[in-house]
Amino acid sequence: MRSNTQLLEAVTCAVTTIGVGVASADDYLPSDPGPSRRGSESLWSDPSVTSGIGVGIDVGGGVTGFVGSRLRSTTSTVGGSWSFRAAIGTRVPLALELGYTGSATAINGQIGPQTATLMGRTIESAIRYTVLPRATWSPYVFAGLGWQHYTIDDRSFELSDTGIRTNDDLLVMPFGLGMGYRVGAIVADLRGTLRAASGANLVLDNPELALETGQGTYAPMHSWETSLNLGYEF
Repeated sequence: MRSNTQLLEAVTCAVTTIGVGVASADDYLPSDPGPSRRGSESLWSDPSVTSGIGVGIDVGGGVTGFVGSRLRSTTSTVGGSWSFRAAIGTRVPLALELGYTGSATAINGQIGPQTATLMGRTIESAIRYTVLPRATWSPYVFAGLGWQHYTIDDRSFELSDTGIRTNDDLLVMPFGLGMGYRVGAIVADLRGTLRAASGANLVLDNPELALETGQGTYAPMHSWETSLNLGYEF
C-alpha cells in the first residue's frame, strides 16, 4: 500500500514538473520573434529617425540636355535645371519619390535666325531601390513615370518661320542611378537621369520638306540630367 502511495506521489510530481516546463516555454515563445523576424523588422524600420522609415525633402539644381542629334543641333549643348523632391522610405530599401524639375535651354530656329528660350516643367514619381539605406554612402537606382511640358518664351517663334512649335506635352519615363551622402539628418544627393519621352511634337525632323509638303515627323525629345541636391530627412 505504501509503495503504491509513493508511486502515485512520484507520478504527480513528474506531471506537475512537465506542466510548469510547458507553461514556461509558452510564455517565452511570443516574446522572442526569432532571428528571421527580428531581421525583417530591422530591414524595414529604423527607430533612429522620427518617421521610422525615413522621410526626406531636398532641393537643388544641375545641367540638362537632349539625346537626339536634331535637338542637340537646335538647342544649346547644356541648359540649366532646378528641382524639388520628397521621398518616403529613405531609410529602407524601397522608397517612393515625388518630384518637380524645371529647366531652361537656349533654342535656335531651324529656318531663319530666330533664337529663344525653351522652358521645361516636369512632374514625376519614381520607385527608388537603395542598396545600403542607412549607410553614410548610399548608392541607389530608380525608375518612374511623369509628365513634361515645354514652352518657348517668344510668341513670334512660329512653326512656319522656324520649323519649331511653341509648346508641347510629353509622357516621360525617368530612370537612372545616384549616390546619397548623409551627415546626421542632412543628406547630399548626386544623380544622373535619363528621360525617355513619348509624344514629341515640338521640333520638325526635316522642316524644309515638311513645310513644303505639309507632312512631316517630329524629332524625339529624350533628355538627360545631372543634378546635385541637398536635403533633410526625419
